[in-house]
Amino acid sequence: MTTPCPSCGAPVPDGGACRESFDLLLIWEWEYQMQDVHHLLVACYHIQHPHLYSREGLAGALDLLRRWVVEGEYVFDVRESIRGGVSNSQRDYPITARPDNIGAFRQPVSWTMTAADVVAAGPDRFYDSVRAWSAGMVEALRSAGELV
Repeated sequence: MTTPCPSCGAPVPDGGACRESFDLLLIWEWEYQMQDVHHLLVACYHIQHPHLYSREGLAGALDLLRRWVVEGEYVFDVRESIRGGVSNSQRDYPITARPDNIGAFRQPVSWTMTAADVVAAGPDRFYDSVRAWSAGMVEALRSAGELV
């Protein structure tokens, strides 16, 4: 039996957690030396689970997704451009959720792909799947009015 993840809707085996798919993808990254889309993978998973972010963290992740996918900016160039602003000593807000500051969308977002779909496609299609996942997320977020 499976139940849908309350955040992203991915099927989760009873007694399991959606996080298990994400963890497996992280394992594949290291096992098969496929770290080129690591930051995109992490952003996709966490945006689909916005409660893991603070409100500011979620807004920042959405901006990163937009810059990477829509604007086509190179991940490491974007990271370099924001480095000073996101270091713990330079910002005055948390990136991860706190009891009084939890990221959320104004309305539910209908995701077309989740980490479970990337897992189902297998490690041979890892890069293509992560890129398709991120592109689908941009469309879903635009449809929900969460990304312009």
